[in-house]
Amino acid sequence: MRTVWLLVLIGCAGCFDFRKDLAACQASGHCVGEAVDADGGAHASDGGTSETRFCGSGNWCWDVAPRSTIKALLTVAPDEAWAAGPDGLLLHFDGRAWQPIAGAPRANFKRLARTPEGLFYLGADEGLFRFDGGTFEPLSGPPRVDSVVTSARGQVAVAANGKLCLVNGATCVIVTPPAFEPLGLAFTETNDLLAVGTVGRSAKASVDTLQWTSFTPVVTTDLYQVLSVSAGEAWAAGAGGSLLHLVGSTWRAETSSLVNTVDSLSATSPSDVWAADGNENLAHWNGTLLQASRLPASFETSALSVAGSTGWLGGTDGHLLRLQAGAFVPTAQGTFERITALHARTADDVWACTQAGEVLHRTKRGGAFGLERLQPRPLWGIFAVSETEVWATGEGGAWRFDGSAWTHVVEGRTYGLVTQTRDGTVWLAGDDISTVSGSTTVIVRPGPTPSLDSIATRGDTMLLGTTGGEILECTRAGCTVNQGPTTFGAAIAATPGALFVAERSSVWMKQGTGSWVMVGTDPSTFSAMSGDGADGVYALASGGRLYHFDGAGALRSKTTIPTEVLLRSLTVTDSGRSITVAGYSGALLTHEGALP
Repeated sequence: MRTVWLLVLIGCAGCFDFRKDLAACQASGHCVGEAVDADGGAHASDGGTSETRFCGSGNWCWDVAPRSTIKALLTVAPDEAWAAGPDGLLLHFDGRAWQPIAGAPRANFKRLARTPEGLFYLGADEGLFRFDGGTFEPLSGPPRVDSVVTSARGQVAVAANGKLCLVNGATCVIVTPPAFEPLGLAFTETNDLLAVGTVGRSAKASVDTLQWTSFTPVVTTDLYQVLSVSAGEAWAAGAGGSLLHLVGSTWRAETSSLVNTVDSLSATSPSDVWAADGNENLAHWNGTLLQASRLPASFETSALSVAGSTGWLGGTDGHLLRLQAGAFVPTAQGTFERITALHARTADDVWACTQAGEVLHRTKRGGAFGLERLQPRPLWGIFAVSETEVWATGEGGAWRFDGSAWTHVVEGRTYGLVTQTRDGTVWLAGDDISTVSGSTTVIVRPGPTPSLDSIATRGDTMLLGTTGGEILECTRAGCTVNQGPTTFGAAIAATPGALFVAERSSVWMKQGTGSWVMVGTDPSTFSAMSGDGADGVYALASGGRLYHFDGAGALRSKTTIPTEVLLRSLTVTDSGRSITVAGYSGALLTHEGALP
């Protein structure tokens, strides 16, 4: 039986090496890059879904839908922009949609610049990288890049780890820095280099001689960004909302609505300058005065870029806003966040929820996930009873989906986990442990309930594992509390004849009224368990290993999942022939067929 994992990977965290050959992808016209597994291999696109699929000869496939903090933005033209972020995230906007660029090193990109010839330079904690549109090349030089800028002549200057260097071929050559630690750089129209840095200091030098002339500081806060808008005018920004305006040889501190660290500056002209402070605050200079602007609540900016009549704002949660007609408006960028719970009713009907209060739904194997936000607060549990009955729970209550729309049916209490027992009872577990039928909620055990780790069923009994290692066994008549094998948090699963508990790095089993027996260990923490639909269970370790035990506790198989992100959710359908796992960074992986 063929083994296939399909991965919806946010920000490409956990991808393997990428190769340059795009032939197979380009033949279909639906891909922007390709991935291979450890043994190399062919590549293919997804046949036209909204995500891009990368496949290798080992039958591993990744569906890539970017979701990560946008740390750097570059608007090239009204219909073209670039964005970069952690874990090798590089995106390209072609006038219609953002697409991921494959093949980037797994680096924490923070800065992005482009030469007139079209070469891109990406600054990261790991160093400086050059991208020619097809190949990424690491350049030798200091690590922890704070700033990278290019001049109209194609020169590239880099501030990194307290040093200053100029790119020469494949090397960033260390040159004389100003008399302070440079954090931000800019080239002026006359090809001078402006530098700002610690405790509000700044200086200017000819890039040919690097004889620095210092300006008089007007603030004592660190400055992280500087932007030249004409031959004799520039802006600088930094900690505490500092925003400075240089005219000639004199800086002056501008009063604005910015209160947090300003790490984003962009301009189209001296009378069109934008700054963002990492919160919901924007400041716009129109040539005469600074105007304040507010973004939607909870939008935390992390990058800003404008050019001509268009521009972009990037957020720490991966959202992108586009500047149109003087206002920033949301675009169709993906909105995955950390996945908190997962349930696959069948291999073709997969549901998940996120810490951002979102619900994701996929209706075909390997297909795209639709998304709907139910609330701004986290959701902790999801369960699909049928196509026309799906439950989601979290901070603020419980929601029910009837096949067409979500309804908030339980309010006022915090619910975390949801499941259904064999008799058809839907259970909500959180502050209270309740059952629901239609519009009627019956509290079986009133709160407070110990913090819950996992939920499972055995026949008509609902089982809960708690952070204290206790196991609650509930029927409609009430709940009994039993101590598990340890006093640590527990992920649980059950077979008709046994109860399994995973705590920290061990898996335990108890048959009937017998004693607890350790049946497996892992170097990392076990994060989830699930029955296999027969007489066995799967245990998922956060480090990416999947264990399969039979009903007697014997290890059937151990599988390494191809991802480096932490995994925390597991669901099994089709008697173990379809397994879906989820975790941090929005990772969703599906395995179909027999395990190796």
